[in-house]
Amino acid sequence: MAKQPKSPEQATNPLQRQFRQRAATRVLIVDDMLAMRKLIAAVVRSMGIEQIAEANSGRNALDYLARFPVDLLICDWNMPGMTGMDVLVTVRADPKLRDLPVLMVTAEQSAQQVSDAIQAGVTSYVVKPFLPPTLKLHIHKCLRLSESTPGSAPES
Repeated sequence: MAKQPKSPEQATNPLQRQFRQRAATRVLIVDDMLAMRKLIAAVVRSMGIEQIAEANSGRNALDYLARFPVDLLICDWNMPGMTGMDVLVTVRADPKLRDLPVLMVTAEQSAQQVSDAIQAGVTSYVVKPFLPPTLKLHIHKCLRLSESTPGSAPES
């Protein structure tokens, strides 16, 4: 019996499949500072992730999340109006968004603030200033958690 030819998707090696999956990953970056959004976007893009949206406020981020699905939310803490913590609490309270990985990228580094973010359900936490490899590591962690254990509690 002759073997059926493999479809292009079946014929690709695991590295090619991983690259396609990464390119399809959707990330929303939220920061009131344009330069920081662009820096984070450059790091994300360097990982092969091409679908990147930006919001300059917590309110704009929630408006975006209400209309478009994303696979990862990267959010600053200190923003005028609605803080990143407010965004995190709102996301965790929404049944449609509660399992969305949230990476907090912020200058806030006191033990109490980190603890508050963990209690609120942050997936991972990076302190500014950061090195690109550190941010990449946390992005990988967030995306792996969302793929392997949906609805899991954040690690501390």
